[in-house]
Amino acid sequence: MRPLLILIGILVFPVWGAASESAEVSPEERAAIKEVQIHLQQNRLEDAEQELEKQLAEFPKSSRIHALHMNFAYAYRRRDEHSTAFDHMEKLVDYYLSSTSEEPELYQQMANALDALSRYGQVADRQERVSENFEKILARLKQRGEESETLEPRLIGAVHDVRLRLIDFLIRQQEYEEADRYLMEELVEAKKEYEEKSDSPDFVLRLANALQSRVTLREVTGSEELEDARQRQLAFLELKAKKFSYNPEILTAYLDAHLTAINALSRSHPDRAGELLEKSRSFINGIQSEERVVEQKVMIAKRSLPFLHQLVIDGKRHAKLLETSWTPPEAISWLNTDPLKADDFAGKVVLLDFWSVWCVPCLDAFPDLTRWHKEYADDGLVVVGITRFYNYSWDEKRDQIVKEVERVVPEKEELEVLGRYARQQEIDYPLAITAPESEYQRNYHVVTLPQTVLVGRDGKIHLIRVGSGPTIAREIERKIEELLAAEPESSSNPKTEATTEKAANSEAASKSSSSKESPEKVSDETKE
Repeated sequence: MRPLLILIGILVFPVWGAASESAEVSPEERAAIKEVQIHLQQNRLEDAEQELEKQLAEFPKSSRIHALHMNFAYAYRRRDEHSTAFDHMEKLVDYYLSSTSEEPELYQQMANALDALSRYGQVADRQERVSENFEKILARLKQRGEESETLEPRLIGAVHDVRLRLIDFLIRQQEYEEADRYLMEELVEAKKEYEEKSDSPDFVLRLANALQSRVTLREVTGSEELEDARQRQLAFLELKAKKFSYNPEILTAYLDAHLTAINALSRSHPDRAGELLEKSRSFINGIQSEERVVEQKVMIAKRSLPFLHQLVIDGKRHAKLLETSWTPPEAISWLNTDPLKADDFAGKVVLLDFWSVWCVPCLDAFPDLTRWHKEYADDGLVVVGITRFYNYSWDEKRDQIVKEVERVVPEKEELEVLGRYARQQEIDYPLAITAPESEYQRNYHVVTLPQTVLVGRDGKIHLIRVGSGPTIAREIERKIEELLAAEPESSSNPKTEATTEKAANSEAASKSSSSKESPEKVSDETKE
């Protein structure tokens, strides 16, 4: 699925970009926009609302004035008035829907506004309204297509665009059955159009986007069909990228799919990731183009290759640790617990989370770790955070942790700082602090943070994952439940049955983030 970064553009781009480039702006319309913006800039939202209502009555068909709803949504979001922010985006979406029949160039703005609407809806807890908006728009677009004697190309594109964004929204809401229903519909239509016009880059891209959505959905649900879906996607894009090497969008789709696959496979199948990396490297180095956009895409891809190469190396090192015996933390200090010894871990499922206070992706992992600690502790899970002293102190004025550059922070003081940081982040599971000279992190090949190591009741390492994010979190949780369910049947643990049921229904998921600690048939979709 294509990265949905449109929201950033909606929030920071000037309002002039919201309408068609060909439309002229009258001095009166420009002045009207300025009046509204002045009130917004001065944070006088009530006055701005009145001014907007006045100008919409004066210029009811001005897409630029209607686009000011974006600015209002952003202003209300900054005030944590998320429902009002959502209402403004909903009004904008309604306007675009009613105007696209007369101004087809607004289809893209409508799709972009839907992205923003879905995100505002999540924050405002209005997910049902978001789904209703998506379904309403899809129904109306299809109706327009049925009523038209000749289909407007931008209308066809809008149907695909909106459906793909709906699939993305449903995946984020974990409504996987609904997402799959729309995905099957999208695949059927995209394949049919591609088979009719396989030489059209637009139809190639639509099928490529549908194939990417399938990979994403199969990944987040932990489907056994994931690898098959990924192979079909990569085979299709490899063929099309060679044929349309001059097309930046198809080239981008190829690069995104391959580099994302290498990233994912480096965690689970590092040897295959290495093979795919060499194939991608050869393809990238073989691209010859004088088009600036293509050159930029290739340059960005080349810059990512060393990082991916390191991921493959780390993945192979981690693979060698699987099924080997683990060793308990070598801690010089503990937080949130009395010192833990080897006996405290006997017969338990152990999760080691290697992290640091300066690691932003580590922050994303804390809520899941805290939840697992609370939810699975009685089942036999022990969560332990592993970190070091990094010479941090506490800024009382800003009430946050800060890096010290002018003095060495004593270990006793930094331990207190870590305790305050843990309370601020609501971390209540045990934290182990290793000595500066400790080899503990190196023994687990910790290069990138956060890194998770899962140990079974048998004392063997069963899973190592690097990074944070929904995909990795669900994958880890699925393995936690699987390992907990492996408890011998003779156990009297009353939660074993419930844990087993969870394991049977758990899901795995997509994209991760991290910080560096140290220096249908393939032939059906590829035929010409």
